Amino acid sequence: MSNSPNQIPVFIHPAIKNLNVRQISKIIASKIIEKTELNLQYNSLFCRRLNVATDLNTYEAVAYYIDNQYFEKYGFNRSGLINFHEVYDEFWAEFSCRVNYQTSI
Repeated sequence: MSNSPNQIPVFIHPAIKNLNVRQISKIIASKIIEKTELNLQYNSLFCRRLNVATDLNTYEAVAYYIDNQYFEKYGFNRSGLINFHEVYDEFWAEFSCRVNYQTSI
């Protein structure tokens, strides 16, 4: 936030104010793991599909994948607040395409 009179103060909820990209990546990864019901095991093929280190477990692999995608897509150039659901929906679609995950819904 800025004390500049040209800036409108924005209230950020304390629960999310101090989150960094890695924490947001872990939250999104957790949601994807829950939605896909993936087992939290080591799977080098799964890691290769996500283009991350092959010695990671499923949760770590998804978190690093989201982390990499986040920086590639948004970097530090975003001019406003990012809507969590918008980001989640984008990453869910990319993840689903990358691992050919099909939902039964």
